[in-house]
Amino acid sequence: MFFNELVSLMEIIRAKTKAVVVLGGAAVGIMPEEFLRFTGAPFAVLGRGEKVFPGLLRRFQPERT
Repeated sequence: MFFNELVSLMEIIRAKTKAVVVLGGAAVGIMPEEFLRFTGAPFAVLGRGEKVFPGLLRRFQPERT
């Protein structure tokens, strides 16, 4: 049931925005590959989001020279 609701939510998000979706949370920590495959989300973060997510954002920033 949770998976079906998540897929519906992803469809709504994709219909309304081109924002990149990053999955996280306890369930993703248990089965990250399954969540990525099932939802088609490009990224998932594992661990404490407030610590991990800023590192992911830094990877998207262009390198400064």
